[in-house]
Amino acid sequence: MKSENSKTTEMQNLPQTTAVDAETQAQQRSASALVHFIWAVALVSIFAMLIFGLVPMLMTREVVQGGAQLLKDGASFLVRGFDGISEAFKPGVSAHNVYLQTIAAGDQSGKLVVFEQNIDLEIFKEEQMRRFADYIPWGKASVRLKVQGNRVQFYVPLDRLSADNFVFDRRSGVLTVEVPPVVLDQEMVSVQSDPAMILEEKNGSWVPFSTDVEKLSVDARAELKNQVILTANDQRVRDQARQAARAKLEQLFLLMRNSLNQDVKLQIYLP
Repeated sequence: MKSENSKTTEMQNLPQTTAVDAETQAQQRSASALVHFIWAVALVSIFAMLIFGLVPMLMTREVVQGGAQLLKDGASFLVRGFDGISEAFKPGVSAHNVYLQTIAAGDQSGKLVVFEQNIDLEIFKEEQMRRFADYIPWGKASVRLKVQGNRVQFYVPLDRLSADNFVFDRRSGVLTVEVPPVVLDQEMVSVQSDPAMILEEKNGSWVPFSTDVEKLSVDARAELKNQVILTANDQRVRDQARQAARAKLEQLFLLMRNSLNQDVKLQIYLP
């Protein structure tokens, strides 16, 4: 009887042990699969970093090196300075001497006057007086000043023209002169002083001693020079000055153009 009970107990315990082992093996297999998956993801990530990181870096380095070499090769065709551009001139002609003769066309201050312009102006000034917390008008005065024949001039500063402004491209055979921009000569602004060219309209106040129309007239005349400069700086006037400067510069560099080799062209760049 006891023997049968022991067998029954063993038989009951046997399936439980087998089930525990199967569960453990399943967990181990699951853990092993997870480890393999993590390693696979890590390897793929490292491979992607190499492909998308190292390759562009190598390509960028090649592009930079290639661009630097291209600039170096291109720069060898461009020369500046009188020694560098001497090959553009005919044999026996000194580039420096031609330059000195060219800039001698300017005045003693190095200005090449290229354009002159008359400026007509009209200035209006008004003064209003009010009393009692600005509720009641207390007189008004105004001045209208019309001035014709004010004059300005524009110039190219030849004293800023140096050897560095001449660039010779051996490849294209073009000698470029980089001329300084046209400048409004503020030292030579001429404000009209002839009474026959000045028209002034004065309107005084109806209230005695409330406003000073003479002071308005003085203030208007004091603004004349600044208004002439402001008007001369208008884009339309500057465009006319630049167009006139190109014609003047063509005449100025005629000697240099005729001193160049037959296959060399002169280009004048005016900003």
